[in-house]
Amino acid sequence: MRRIYILSMLFLASSFGWQSSAQNGGEDCASAVIALEGTITQTQINDLSGGANGGDSAWFVYTPTGSGTIDIASCLGGSDTRLFIWNDCADTAAAATNDDSCPFATDGTGFNYASEILEFEVVGGDDYFIQWDDRWNEDPFDWTLTFTPPPTGGETCGDALAIVPGLYVDVTIVEGSTGASQGDATAGLWYSYTPVESGTININSCASDPSGVDTRLFVYTDGCDTLTAVANDDDGCDAPNGFGSSVSDIPVVGGVEYLIEWDDRWEIAPFDWELTWTPLPDPVVLPITLENQFPVFNDFNGSFTQTIANPDASGANTSGIVAENTVPANAAFAGVNFALDTNIDITIEKGFNMLVWSSVPNTPVLLKLENATTGVNAERAATTTTTGQWETVSFDFSDEGDLTFESVTIFMNFNVVDPASQTYYWDNLRQVNLNVGGTTCADAAVVVPGVYNDVFIVADSGGSANVTDDLGPDALWYSYTPVESGTININSCISDPSPVDTRLFVYTDGCDVLTLVDNDDDGCDAPNGFGSIIEEINVIAGQEYLIEWDDRWQDTTPFDWELIFTPLPACPEPLDVAIASNAFDAVITWSAVVEATNGYIVNVFVAGSDPTVDTPVYTENIPTGTLTATATGLTPETQYQAYVIADCDTEGISLADPNSFTTLVACPAPSNFAVTTPVDTEAVFTWDVVAEAVNGYTLSVFNAGADTTVDLPVYEEVLAAGVTTATATGLAIDAGYDAYLVSDCDLNGLSQENLLSFTTPFPAPECGGTYVDSGGSAGNYQPNEQTVTTITPDVPGEAVTVTFTYVDIETTAGTGQQAGCWDFLTIYDGPDTTFPVLAQTLCGEESGDGGQPSDPNSLLSIGDSFTSSDPSGALTFVFDSDGSVQETGWSADVTCGVPPVGCGDVYYDEGGVDGDYLPSESTVTTISPDVAGDAVTVTFTYVDIESSTGTGTQDGCWDFLTIYNGPDTTFPVLAQTLCGEESGDGGQPSNPDSVLSVGSTFTSTDPSGSLTFVFTSDTSVQETGWAADVTCAPIVIPCPEVENFAVENITETTADLTWDAAEGAIFYDWAVFIAGSDIEVDNPVAFDTTNTTTGTAQGLIPGVSYDAYIQTDCGGDNNVSDVVGPVTFTTTALGINDLDATAFVFAPNPADGNVVITSTTTITVLHIVNMLGQKVLSITPNSKEFILDVSSLSSGAYFINAISNGVTTTKKLIRK
Repeated sequence: MRRIYILSMLFLASSFGWQSSAQNGGEDCASAVIALEGTITQTQINDLSGGANGGDSAWFVYTPTGSGTIDIASCLGGSDTRLFIWNDCADTAAAATNDDSCPFATDGTGFNYASEILEFEVVGGDDYFIQWDDRWNEDPFDWTLTFTPPPTGGETCGDALAIVPGLYVDVTIVEGSTGASQGDATAGLWYSYTPVESGTININSCASDPSGVDTRLFVYTDGCDTLTAVANDDDGCDAPNGFGSSVSDIPVVGGVEYLIEWDDRWEIAPFDWELTWTPLPDPVVLPITLENQFPVFNDFNGSFTQTIANPDASGANTSGIVAENTVPANAAFAGVNFALDTNIDITIEKGFNMLVWSSVPNTPVLLKLENATTGVNAERAATTTTTGQWETVSFDFSDEGDLTFESVTIFMNFNVVDPASQTYYWDNLRQVNLNVGGTTCADAAVVVPGVYNDVFIVADSGGSANVTDDLGPDALWYSYTPVESGTININSCISDPSPVDTRLFVYTDGCDVLTLVDNDDDGCDAPNGFGSIIEEINVIAGQEYLIEWDDRWQDTTPFDWELIFTPLPACPEPLDVAIASNAFDAVITWSAVVEATNGYIVNVFVAGSDPTVDTPVYTENIPTGTLTATATGLTPETQYQAYVIADCDTEGISLADPNSFTTLVACPAPSNFAVTTPVDTEAVFTWDVVAEAVNGYTLSVFNAGADTTVDLPVYEEVLAAGVTTATATGLAIDAGYDAYLVSDCDLNGLSQENLLSFTTPFPAPECGGTYVDSGGSAGNYQPNEQTVTTITPDVPGEAVTVTFTYVDIETTAGTGQQAGCWDFLTIYDGPDTTFPVLAQTLCGEESGDGGQPSDPNSLLSIGDSFTSSDPSGALTFVFDSDGSVQETGWSADVTCGVPPVGCGDVYYDEGGVDGDYLPSESTVTTISPDVAGDAVTVTFTYVDIESSTGTGTQDGCWDFLTIYNGPDTTFPVLAQTLCGEESGDGGQPSNPDSVLSVGSTFTSTDPSGSLTFVFTSDTSVQETGWAADVTCAPIVIPCPEVENFAVENITETTADLTWDAAEGAIFYDWAVFIAGSDIEVDNPVAFDTTNTTTGTAQGLIPGVSYDAYIQTDCGGDNNVSDVVGPVTFTTTALGINDLDATAFVFAPNPADGNVVITSTTTITVLHIVNMLGQKVLSITPNSKEFILDVSSLSSGAYFINAISNGVTTTKKLIRK
């Protein structure tokens, strides 16, 4: 293979046109040819295609239309093959591979060196790449691709297909299979189903359309060896598919396998079938939720009860199923009874809750517990409080003994004669412990105002809402719905004899939302200071309030608690009282009270006064309809309490809560006093206007820490009334100051001083400057910073370098905010944060207490330097700090210059893109490749270096470049004294050898791949310099031509070629053409690739002149020498005595078209035979000289059998 490959590369590289290639597959994975199912014949592996292990390959891609398996095999192809299947061209390992797995067939066919991959799983729509490579040979071969869809069921019981409930479409019993369990059938389709839990199943083929398929069905257990029949059916479906099969309500046990068989007793046509599973019903025990519970309702006296979908799934009941109870007209005692699977025991839990929906106000509901065995019954009544919505009603059996009951009876609208029929709904009958309450919010016990003694939290019940923390996991829940609006008090202060440590929460909006209304912990007074109390919670009639006691401190210890309800007074108190105070007055507003027909009374007292005894400092009667009052005559900076009382005429006056407020100062200091420092020597101040400051403001700025009673301000300004900004100038850079702003309120005096400390900034970082943190050179950086700083070079083409000289940024031995840093710098390689991160999460305390981050990659140290590689030359810094410790920060030197030049960059002079180079330069620049083994090439695209028509400084140049072939100036000079002004005014040096032009290119040949440039300029004129593109590529050492190429030992049909070995040569490619041939068009008559220094051309024609050529191949990517030749020679002519009686010669050989045949005698018949001995071409030339066309033959080796005078002469022919 190497011989053909190198030879092909030789003549393709030389544009020789004589080498052709037959292609059946793609040359590589990316150009794979689409493969269809079936037999693919005469696949030819391509020369030059590349492939596995450096060899050549034929590539195909197959895309199945559905999921299943494929078989790929070359077993009948007669060639030694190797096969790979790839899921993706980018994969590094094949999904499957095979070599030499084909068996010999019993009929003698087959080839066990061929390859096959069987039952390879494929997914419909995915691409699969098939590769045949040349590991063993390149002969043409046949191969097959077969797709098999997945089975629709097992053909035998042992192969049963595992399934889950669902619909199975177009399943087909395999014709000719023999897996049926019944003697009157042959084939079967088997499935295995194992339910996760117990229940019942239905199986049917009734849905097959349009006319139905005649099926037969069997269900078994106990495995394939036993096959215990469970159910079977034939023709059990209703019309229109009366020949379908159906079995229903088969009990199944969770974890037990059930085998399902459809057999071919009647048909094998495709059909649909369905498997459904239904869980077992839940037992009828409390709680009665009716979700998968099916109590047997025994109605009496005309009552009718059934379960239906919840008609109003909202509010307190969003369950799916409820009981509907219809009570006929005039039936006072119509009810429903149902038995329980387990008796109710009220020894401990003596309370019951039930959800009820009624459209009739104040519906009486009776719950009766019955025991037919003992004859003991108990009943309790409750009354609904709302209509048209779900509510919880409760039944208290606490005065009953330790009893059990077998059934429940429910009467809706008990003992009421209603002339109309009514429909009610009930759900979720639950048993609760009245001395416990609900252990979860959903089980909250319904309560009314009163005292609840010896309640206790059930340990490990886990029902806490955990609203404020997760330290009280268990809880006791109650539900209270007031009949009318008012206020409630809840407390456990009454616990006796010893206090219990409780915690209390009150919520609204149901268990799913739990909007917190109020909570308390340890609010009671002594002696029960650990008890909880919430007072005067406003409650609304008909709204549920959820009360939770949790076990933050104690759980199983019994305690007492009390719920107190207070109705709203006949004359309600005004609500939403708001007070806007000033220095000498206060504006008071409130919400209207409808009952306040005589208006309102507003009283204002000094804080601490007794409003029942003391005289108010302000009082006013406000008429009905007015909801505001202004209390005047108040003292500045004094605390007061205001009372707003409603006057409801005959209903009296309302209560009133005190509303505290404080009057403002007489001359207020300006608020929102703030400073910014846009310039490092100035400070801009702003504040809110003070209405009382009729004479304006005084701004004074002192050095930080100055004594304002002794020291002079560094800046002072008096500002007019209404002005809210001022600018202090003449400040020092990076200095601390104290600013004071005072309001001047004329007769009301001056305000207090408003102090604001600040520091002027360090100058913004720039080239040649310093980059410091927000604290400047002396202070600490700020908490909660996220400061972005971009440093940009002054000169285009230069790059910013930042070198740290001081580092003190807070670290941690743990993880910190990030990677061992509490506060940190992130550096971006460009003008903003969208550019690549150059370094991130940097911190360190080398200049502080020496702390280092736990992650060494985050360490920032003195001396660390960062340089931009972005074309903008800019660096962007982002500093993040947390809210705790602030260190002294950092300081860094900022320098700018032309950045180092690398592969892919542009090499400029020191003036950059737009500037001139500098006087008196002696600048050394070394450009090295990024990758070892590469070499730097520099191509000039702009040249303007001062030249001279005289001698100049040197060789016609005033300023000049010198180039060294290596990494420094000790290496050989590649070019020296280069200048020119082609991109300037066109001047050229007097010495032509010194001309540097646009397009001049220099490439390193040093093993380092580097070039070193030295630029020298004088003190006078400076031009715009140069620009050059820098590229890098692997070092290529030219492949040398052979020497002493000669032709020797020439005979009638052969000639020996000799040459001297060339340094670096791996192979030599030679070819011989008819003399005068065009080697880029014509075909050679002989050729070879060899690693020796000799070759022999054979099959030549006597007495013919030829041209010989040779080329050196040094390996790598087309690294070949120029072609050497021609060396012309002529074969020796045959004498008459030298010929055999039947000898013949032909040329060219190898050939791909016409072959010229010459014989000493007439050839009557000529056959061409392939290597299997098969005749592939026969002619009857009856001539001594004629032309044979072999273009129709496939590439390969053949024999020519020439018959002359009855004698057969055989010679070998190579078809290219």
